[in-house]
Amino acid sequence: MKIALVSSSDSQGGAAIATYRLANALYKRDKDIRLIVSEADKEDAFLESSIISKKAKIRNLIYNQISRLALQKIIKDTSCPRTLNLLPGNLLDLINSNHYDSVNIHWINNGSLSIKDISKIKSKKILTLHDMWAMCGSEHLVEHPASFYFNNSHDANVHIIDKYLWNRKRRFWSTEMELITPSEWLRSCVLDSKLFSRNPVSVLPNTLDPEIFTTHDQNICKEILGLNKNKKIIGMGFWSGSDALNKGISLLKSIINSNLFNPKDVAFVFFGHKLKANIIYEELKGFELTFLGPIRNEFAMATFYNAIDVTLVPSRVESFSQVSSESQFCGTPVIAFNATGVKETISHQKSGYLATAYDNEDFALGIDWVLKNLSKRTHQKLIRDRALTLWAPDIVVERYMDILKGSNKI
Repeated sequence: MKIALVSSSDSQGGAAIATYRLANALYKRDKDIRLIVSEADKEDAFLESSIISKKAKIRNLIYNQISRLALQKIIKDTSCPRTLNLLPGNLLDLINSNHYDSVNIHWINNGSLSIKDISKIKSKKILTLHDMWAMCGSEHLVEHPASFYFNNSHDANVHIIDKYLWNRKRRFWSTEMELITPSEWLRSCVLDSKLFSRNPVSVLPNTLDPEIFTTHDQNICKEILGLNKNKKIIGMGFWSGSDALNKGISLLKSIINSNLFNPKDVAFVFFGHKLKANIIYEELKGFELTFLGPIRNEFAMATFYNAIDVTLVPSRVESFSQVSSESQFCGTPVIAFNATGVKETISHQKSGYLATAYDNEDFALGIDWVLKNLSKRTHQKLIRDRALTLWAPDIVVERYMDILKGSNKI
């Protein structure tokens, strides 16, 4: 089959990374696979990108920035990312010129494809959701129950701009378009939505390269990163953008302030956005703290997971959580709240700990429990083996091909 995956980028953001990893795994099996992107940072044989003039790139950048700022100012909500996708994108002609059997649309915001563009794709369309934007208005994540938003775009609490975008999607998108989600939780959201309740929806978890995300000696990895070999290490990432609430920073501040952890025994290490890390520096007075900055190399990311004893994912909303799967491929347990898509990645008290949703005290107790009961020495292989059975490339690719062949239509 001649298949194209479509994404705004091959590396910028979690959705782009997940799409690239899937395309890479598929290409190893079928050389007819292509990944079509607006912005390519890599040079793989399966990658195709549209030729965009410098003027067009500047125009897209200005439009995206203005639309984001306008949405924040008009809607007055910075709790989640928002996009419009109203102007024609730069990928439609490239997609239609190659006569693909199937076109799998992933995260296509930032000027790649507009809402209307998607309806103009001539091949069979499959839409993979990495967040909630497709079923909402401008929002990429919402915490409301399904009955609040998904079944009623005319609810008084839904902004007029979101109502307009929601109705535009209803107008241009077919009820026959097949959908894929990375978790059962997001699938249930799709089936609760008025837009997609009649569409076939399959679940396909994100995959990654198990030869990169694998186990290594913890002390060697600690030495590489300059971490204390005599302390238990708690690790977490911080992300840029407007998702401070979603990524749980406000929750983490109170969790790490508990009296469960002794600075003599425990240290913290963070990667990612320094401005967000600064938010909790004051809360960590007395603890040994290392900030690594952004990590863009996957081998370096694997070194991080192997150096720490537990990975924290205190998000309020996650469609899947690649941080969780990456960590477990490296044999490192994960702590998250027992909610949304991330809960499906963790086996409670076997590969990590699922705290009662948004209960700071239970999350802190979970950290303490994992540090005492899921040591690298005894559980690293068990955690990795479980990850391989769930998310190894060959398993995910086989499932993906079944979806494309129509054997798992819902």
